[in-house]
Amino acid sequence: MRAFLYQQKRRVDGRVITAKTWSAEIMLDGDFKPQRLSMKTRDRRVAQKRLDEHVAKLEREHARLLIPTHLVEAATKPLNKHAEDFIAELIATGRVNEYTRQIRSRLTRIMHDLAWSNICDLDADEFISWRQGLTVKPRTKNHFLDAMHTFCGWMLDQRRIEFNPFERVKRVSCPRGSCGNPRAFTDDEVRRLLDAAPDRCVVYLLAATTGLRFSELRRLQWGDVSLDTESPCIHLRAQATKSRRADTVWLHPDAAEKLRESWHGSDPTEPVLPTMPSAHTMNRDLLRAGIAKLDRLGRSASFHTFRRTFVTNMHRAGVDRRTAMAVSRHTSSRLTDVIYTDTESLPQRDAIQRLPSYMNQDEARTEMRTDDLDAGGESGSDGVATNRVLSDMQSPMNEAPRHEKTGPVATGQNPSINGAGGNRTPVPRQSAGCFYARSHSFDLSFTPGNDALCFRPAPRNLLASMPTGTTY
Repeated sequence: MRAFLYQQKRRVDGRVITAKTWSAEIMLDGDFKPQRLSMKTRDRRVAQKRLDEHVAKLEREHARLLIPTHLVEAATKPLNKHAEDFIAELIATGRVNEYTRQIRSRLTRIMHDLAWSNICDLDADEFISWRQGLTVKPRTKNHFLDAMHTFCGWMLDQRRIEFNPFERVKRVSCPRGSCGNPRAFTDDEVRRLLDAAPDRCVVYLLAATTGLRFSELRRLQWGDVSLDTESPCIHLRAQATKSRRADTVWLHPDAAEKLRESWHGSDPTEPVLPTMPSAHTMNRDLLRAGIAKLDRLGRSASFHTFRRTFVTNMHRAGVDRRTAMAVSRHTSSRLTDVIYTDTESLPQRDAIQRLPSYMNQDEARTEMRTDDLDAGGESGSDGVATNRVLSDMQSPMNEAPRHEKTGPVATGQNPSINGAGGNRTPVPRQSAGCFYARSHSFDLSFTPGNDALCFRPAPRNLLASMPTGTTY
């Protein structure tokens, strides 16, 4: 520990001026920065006594024998005053007005329902019991917990509390459809909704084809829209987006045409969409269009469903992941692939149909080869047939050797004398001949001087006289 008294000095016009009052510098063990404070006295003995008392108090606080002064002051301050300081800090740091309004509303309701007036009243068990009695959705319950986490985390950073009492409170489990597996409108549902609400057709069409959020559409101005170019787009201002980042959104031809019809030389600062539909209005439009509010999985439709529809259509159209992420203006691919993609709308059944069949493959392959070779065409089967079927007339003797990819075949050669007769082994002239298999209606003809395998349909009368399963 280090503590001493001193009188501050400063130089003015070449002269050293000494302060009349005494100051102190204190640094306890474990501190990284010294504390400097004024003793507010000209008497050194009085200053020394005040310094000793202050050091003794700091040592007792450091040893947990006394409550620190800043915690005592925070405990005597009403809890709603702390909440007001927290809201003022959010506004000063530039948080969105809607976010600050929701935080204020949730904190006010919690403190009112639980009658919390001081910091010492904060209790996790009381909050859990109160949350269990709420008749709201699971996501709303988690929003109340998030508000308390944020508020107590701010007080912890400001050294107004020693720990966060809600640190170990678990979130409520949300059923499928509440989050993580959003719903998307089908193409037919979007068309019916546009027909059912002609006055709000521009709003719904922009939301479905641009993926803009409700707040972003509400802040959209005609000065942000560019319709004169061949590629119409929207230049989003940083203060009008959720992420506070300027960006460019390209317009679909249908949306651009609707905006051209709505524009009549408006002022650049005039909003593009003067009125936005409320939740009640959209529910009436859904009812008028014959669209169920809840689907078979219990997922609810809202205005944000248009953004999920936009991201899901990106995947349905085969857009690569990075482009879909950029068009959706996401900073994480998980948001695009998991949070905002409706897996029920993806072609899952078609993906299963593309899988190969594993039942009766030998019979299916034999029938395919037999049908192809009987027709005199090229065989596309693997393991036996080559990529290109050559006949003796189509393979001149002076042609360069071809090494076609073939499967294992019976050549009738002695491996110790003539080699195994594989893909890369030339077939000797004396090995040329025809081979007939009862299960395959073709013969193998080895052209002398050429290592290409030629398949020629075998006579049916010869196949009929051959015993089943016999190979010649």
